[in-house]
Amino acid sequence: MGKKLVVVSLFDGISCGRLALHNLGVPDCCVEYYASEVDEDAIAVTTHHFPSVVQLGDITKVKYYRHSKMLVGEYGEYHIPQVDLLIGGSPCQGFSHQGSKEKFEHSESRLIYEYERLRNEIRPTYMLLENVCGMSKVERDMITEMMGVDCYKLNSKGWSAQSRNRYYWTNMQFSPVPLCDAPTMYDVVKNYEGTYARLHGFTKKDATVNVKYFPALEKSHTLTKTFRANNFVRTNHCIKRSLTCEEGERLQTLPVGYTLPAKTKKARGECIGNCWTVRVIESILEQTVMQIIFCSNS
Repeated sequence: MGKKLVVVSLFDGISCGRLALHNLGVPDCCVEYYASEVDEDAIAVTTHHFPSVVQLGDITKVKYYRHSKMLVGEYGEYHIPQVDLLIGGSPCQGFSHQGSKEKFEHSESRLIYEYERLRNEIRPTYMLLENVCGMSKVERDMITEMMGVDCYKLNSKGWSAQSRNRYYWTNMQFSPVPLCDAPTMYDVVKNYEGTYARLHGFTKKDATVNVKYFPALEKSHTLTKTFRANNFVRTNHCIKRSLTCEEGERLQTLPVGYTLPAKTKKARGECIGNCWTVRVIESILEQTVMQIIFCSNS
């Protein structure tokens, strides 16, 4: 067997990167996947679907030593001469519209510096970093300079029934071609008529504050980890209800039931709202991954 594709995934969540590789047809035997994640429910989802994923633990405790080619995590040490792909979506709370806007000083958003530290230690062949488009141009440009690669803005609506604008920093060559038959809310929700969404500035005290109805809206608003409390749909007979976890999975182009290993519906919702839209990641990875796999094994 030829060279394996070696991937290190930071802020791994429910391993959407690993799922994207699976969907692209990369055989399990051709992938070494190392994941840094601390959320127990997210890890449970990953372990259920991809038991071979190596869990590294807290990103602040992950190190790579170039002289010995050792990747060291909380639970073990691994000899890795070269990492093909470093991926991750760093926490967005300090940058997002609904976040604190503390920017790089936010306790979670500052973890982007841990991504940069490990990128410098590992020196991967290719990298991918994702974050929200709610940040300012100054913040985006700072990250672009920090990463030293191009920044692309992609909206998941070209591949799914969800409008989800995100920035992607990568040195991979790709041609993001949206699907000509991308699904709509009519494909996701049975007997769909329209969408209710809480606008920015809502308060938990009054669930009716800043709620707006969008009739016949074909693409959902962006899912967050609290989407089941903030995103509602209207079906026939004027029934208003929350999106289900299964509908959230479809909006993120996950297999239906993918997040069932999480303990509760709340935990499933958080896993779904925090994750990547898988088909977008497939579009970014496909050209580079196929080149690595087939060129190295030919």
